[in-house]
Amino acid sequence: MSDTSLIAIKLGGSVFSDKKRAFSLNTEVLELLTEQIAEACVKGVRLIIGHGAGSFGHTVAHEYQTHKGMINAQSKKGFVEVSYTMVKLNMLILEYLRNKGLPVISLNPQSIMTTNNFQLEYLSTTTLEHSIGHGMIPVVYGAQLFDTAKGCSIFSTENVLAALGLALKKKAICISKIIFVGQTDGVYDSNGATIPEITKDTIAQFRSALKGSDGVDVTGGMLHKVEKALSLADQGIASQIINGTRRGELLRALLEKEVCGTHIGAA
Repeated sequence: MSDTSLIAIKLGGSVFSDKKRAFSLNTEVLELLTEQIAEACVKGVRLIIGHGAGSFGHTVAHEYQTHKGMINAQSKKGFVEVSYTMVKLNMLILEYLRNKGLPVISLNPQSIMTTNNFQLEYLSTTTLEHSIGHGMIPVVYGAQLFDTAKGCSIFSTENVLAALGLALKKKAICISKIIFVGQTDGVYDSNGATIPEITKDTIAQFRSALKGSDGVDVTGGMLHKVEKALSLADQGIASQIINGTRRGELLRALLEKEVCGTHIGAA
């Protein structure tokens, strides 16, 4: 496979669930987002889709503290419960995508990745490459992984997509950009105004305005998202952070039209 170009979408947990209410799902927003994804695919856009944990995985991971490793007698149960909860959420989201006629397949990061001291240690892209080569749309998510040093780790959707994007680049499969779909008009400054663009040269002036999620989030919220996007920008992969509750906004971003959000690129 060569010269394949894709756009990656990260459906943030905040846009399809209320992180303050465990196991909540905003079906209306999911319906609107998957409709836009389907329309973009009809127009020839090729995708990898990732979704966050929302009030599903974060709630359970926070209860068992599995983002810290195998730390006590309850950690094994926590690993199993987080894994089950994320598979269950993944199936719910796949159902919405399948109902739009999209050729989506689930790709569990737990089966293709391991970490060592919370950093990526092993990654196999073979299954991913085959699915892309056959015109399918892989759907990944932030996952509970095995960790050589700590026993287990939580690898965020941002980390999963970043790792896949960099690995696929070596196989001549290019992720042209990642669209982070949340519930805000991009990243806000301290006055609540959208920051049109962030680079590694300008991040310092905005860092104090960035914060974690308002609900339960074991992966770091907006600050983590921006920092990961900046590291991707250094590798030639741009990012956009947009508001998924704005009608038609995701479709506009997928079709390279103007959106109200934050662009994150190289300086």
